[in-house]
Amino acid sequence: MSSVHTLRRWRGPAFVAVYLWTISALAQTPEPVFQVPSDPEVPVISYSETPELLGNPDRTPRVQVFGDGLVWVHYPVYMKKAGDYQMQLSRDQLQDLLRELAPLIDFDKQAVSQVRHAAAQARIARSGMLFHRSDSLLEAIELNLGSYQASGSAPARAIEQELSWTDIRFDAQDFPEISELQDLDRARQSIRALLDSENLEQINTPGSEEGNR
Repeated sequence: MSSVHTLRRWRGPAFVAVYLWTISALAQTPEPVFQVPSDPEVPVISYSETPELLGNPDRTPRVQVFGDGLVWVHYPVYMKKAGDYQMQLSRDQLQDLLRELAPLIDFDKQAVSQVRHAAAQARIARSGMLFHRSDSLLEAIELNLGSYQASGSAPARAIEQELSWTDIRFDAQDFPEISELQDLDRARQSIRALLDSENLEQINTPGSEEGNR
């Protein structure tokens, strides 16, 4: 599991209780079943990004989602909205988010990279042109689940998945025939949608003390 700094979390009255629930669809459906970690301090979802031109001046994850639905969002100091924010997801909202990320649980990075490389080589052979992006973005997604079942009848297993990919958005656009890249981009978009949520409340700004605890 990544050693990336985990934000300290302030909990006002609405966040006092730490809910540990099993998030599942009805037993008779083939929907996946998710159980959050028993440790409430372990993020269920963590998302980080590293712009190539900036390196990694701020190692704090951009988004962290915890098992009780608490969301922490971090905007680095070099961004206009610099500071830390939080919001609360309902049980259904967290379930929907995990469903969007479920295809990443068995994502085989090596295999997908090989398919992507072969597709890129075929495109170069057809066009005779080389492609290069000077401003790449490395994105990392971590999933931590106490247990996961692909369906109600499938065996349960704990999940600690760490996945990083450069230029997810552009690869998904360039290679629409690679379904795994489409899954990865949909997961990325679902997480990044939290960055612009109207429900975010700012907790602190750069230079201020870390949020109340």
